[in-house]
Amino acid sequence: HEPCHRKASTIDFETLQPKFGWLPMDVIRSTFDNTTQFCGTPASSQLKKSFRSPCPACNVQCRQEPLATDMVHSDTPVIDNGSKVAQIFVGTESCVIDVHGMKTESQFANTLKDIIWSCGAPTKLISNSAQTEISNKMKDIFCHLHIEDWQSEAHHQHQNPCERCHQDMKCISNWLLDRTNSPPSLWLLALKCTAFLLNHTSSSQLDGKVPLQILTGITQDISALLRFHWHEKVCCHVDESSFPSETAEACGHFVGFLENVGHAFTFAILTKDTNK
Repeated sequence: HEPCHRKASTIDFETLQPKFGWLPMDVIRSTFDNTTQFCGTPASSQLKKSFRSPCPACNVQCRQEPLATDMVHSDTPVIDNGSKVAQIFVGTESCVIDVHGMKTESQFANTLKDIIWSCGAPTKLISNSAQTEISNKMKDIFCHLHIEDWQSEAHHQHQNPCERCHQDMKCISNWLLDRTNSPPSLWLLALKCTAFLLNHTSSSQLDGKVPLQILTGITQDISALLRFHWHEKVCCHVDESSFPSETAEACGHFVGFLENVGHAFTFAILTKDTNK
């Protein structure tokens, strides 16, 4: 489906004054210059109950930057779920990185919806013309949420800003795995940990500012980064243990940060006895 385009029409601001509480006309005119008016109701002579939003884009938070994406393939299944594919998303202006593991490439649409849910809908999606990224399902999402679509030319991957980020993340993840002698099956957790680190550390592309601060406008706290390093041996508390034959502590390795679970000091620990 092709996106709908509407031509701008002459606006009678005087007629609209009652809808804006009779505010001055220059205020209303400036409001139109700095806002969107995407939503419209279907023309009908009968009153009908709405089961779907007439304009889904108005129900979604916007992210004022293009979003570039690239796919990472691994020769080793990741621990726990066996995924061998990961999708990387990076904001072209904020440089905020998100990583999502996928069992199949067809799950790309679901990962994009997760990004929109957590960070807002971007103005444009930049990709490498992969079939899953330009499918009809993706075109429906672009049409409903007013997202532009752009692909790099064949054999010109450098046109995608995520390509550089892709290479840097693989390099840093290899540092983490090699310097700590971590098993290859932790590659996805290493990528996610790398994304968390880069999102919370100063970037030369942003004149020394932190990516998440650019995206959210909030000064970030890095206290969680100061506790452990990747694959460091740690002890964690066991919720259920038999007294007194079993200890209430377990030994494991630090493998990342849990942003959406618990408080700010909630970490992902790979325990030795369960390998989970």
